Amino acid sequence: MCNYNIPNVVFIGAKDTGKSTTINNLWENSHNKQPFIVSEYIEGRGQVDYKVVELPYIPFTLKEETENWQLSNKDILKTADVIVFVVTVSDITINRRAHLLSELSSKGFVKDSAMFVLAISGIEEYVNIKDLNNTYTISLEDVSSLLYVRDLFFNEFSRYTGNLIFSIDKAIPYSYRAKWQLANIKNAIVEGVIKRHNEIMFDELLPTIVFIGKTGCGKSSTINTLCGTDLPVDGAVACTKFPIVIKKMITIGDKTTELNIVDLPGIAESLEANMLYEDYYATYIRSASVVVCLSQANTRAYTQDEEFYKKMIEAGLITKNTNLILGINKIDLLFKSEENISGIDISTITDKDPLIVDKINDYYNNVFANIFSDFENVNIDSVVVYSNMQRWNLETLKKHIFNFLNH
Repeated sequence: MCNYNIPNVVFIGAKDTGKSTTINNLWENSHNKQPFIVSEYIEGRGQVDYKVVELPYIPFTLKEETENWQLSNKDILKTADVIVFVVTVSDITINRRAHLLSELSSKGFVKDSAMFVLAISGIEEYVNIKDLNNTYTISLEDVSSLLYVRDLFFNEFSRYTGNLIFSIDKAIPYSYRAKWQLANIKNAIVEGVIKRHNEIMFDELLPTIVFIGKTGCGKSSTINTLCGTDLPVDGAVACTKFPIVIKKMITIGDKTTELNIVDLPGIAESLEANMLYEDYYATYIRSASVVVCLSQANTRAYTQDEEFYKKMIEAGLITKNTNLILGINKIDLLFKSEENISGIDISTITDKDPLIVDKINDYYNNVFANIFSDFENVNIDSVVVYSNMQRWNLETLKKHIFNFLNH
């Protein structure tokens, strides 16, 4: 019934918790067909397919019935990448619901890598939800009450989730009747779907190239040009909200190599974003064959870059053995002027142009020479300047990557 080749989302819960209505609200075209395939555009990831399954309600009345439910549904549970457990805010026996997870885990009916989402339904009976021009709001006092409920449910369930991936932001009070907080339920599910999608794509036996840098520096667009992909690109927003992992054959000269290419979320977007992305950085930077640290030519604001890379070094993710390329994209923008508002056609110049040389020296000597002062393999020759927009000097970037891979 379930497909191992795409992420699987499984909804479970007791009777009358609102599972079916929640599913129909989240995916309007589901029409109560179980299971069904979702194919949708996810911001920062593009088109993604995943499967949604709603299991029959869990009969908590008798222990034997609950155990029979587990046995009947174990095969589907074992394939779940995201488990959405729907409970009601008025449930006074949440410990029995929570203990079910301990039983499923001890019996090997759920995999350790599954992400767990606790959807706490029926909050419209607990707090006052007001509809202001179709925008639902609640009072500050009720917000405090909901946070208390969220913490209560999280603390109870976290005792039993074991190795399941479960954090307090995945305990979400919501109303399927008022369609309030459904977007947060969906976002939590999508995070688990993307996590699994990346696991499916990532091949540990292949070399891995990781691109990191601030939002807007051109990570995704550079990958698109180098690899012939079609990753979402929008310089005005943080397109990459999740890591994007692709497997691709790249050719330079007469040599072709299959690689994992990883596009990481933008660094230094905010303190909250950095905390959210830390696990992503740790997972992929640690396994990287080459790390391409991108910046853009039309900025001198490097403080956040410095703080980020120092933190990566302190955490042991970037080490003296890490192969680093210091890339400067959008080099054409160095030549912006009143006469040339968008810069110039740089096809007629070389990387020895005085403006470009000054930029390289500024970028390396005033910033990265300090950060990587103890790294013998990082020097001014680690800097690669290019313009993805004008397809200028990209072959040099490719050669630097291949040189590391061929060591």
